Amino acid sequence: MTDLFKSISYFQGEIFALGAAFLWALSSILFKALGKTIRPLELNLIKGVMGFVLFAITSFVIGEVFTSIRPAALIALAISGAVGIGFGDTMFFEAINRLGARRTLLITILAPPMTVIFAWIFLRESLSLVAWVGIVITILGVAWVITEKNKNEQEENKFTWLGIFFAFLAALTQAAGAVLSRWALTESSVSALQSALIRLLAGTVVLLLCCFCGS
Repeated sequence: MTDLFKSISYFQGEIFALGAAFLWALSSILFKALGKTIRPLELNLIKGVMGFVLFAITSFVIGEVFTSIRPAALIALAISGAVGIGFGDTMFFEAINRLGARRTLLITILAPPMTVIFAWIFLRESLSLVAWVGIVITILGVAWVITEKNKNEQEENKFTWLGIFFAFLAALTQAAGAVLSRWALTESSVSALQSALIRLLAGTVVLLLCCFCGS
């Protein structure tokens, strides 16, 4: 049993990534239902406020001590939250309303390869040949399914390509936000929970400003 737990510990990152993907897929179905009555901007604001409160409570319960953060890392996390959460998640909800959860999630699969490419360009992280092959296969697979006709869906939908555009923007901003967060985490001692709080706060402030300016 000890050996089993030790083996699992070697794949903690992969397990957390799969767990995050599962929860994001589940929440996307709920967001699709909520999107019928709540505008994407307002839905994203509600999500941001609730997420910040729950993360803050969790941080208090586990007794996490907030450490000092370098100004550059703090700015990177704030920009990451504003772009990835404030703008990106709003685009994601817009895409769900137009494409549905299945096709939107399919297009946002492009976020991981985009993240890898951005990390290679800006963080100088090396990529193996296998990684490049995986990126190409993922992009081609997504393009194939997007352009494929589905008889069960309306063939004429004037919002389809707009929805694809929103989903692509969501993937792009998620990738940009992830790379900024990655840089901040490597350049400071901030924890994953603290970085999530900072990103949520920045994203929520941006959404509040958008709601205020739009009212």
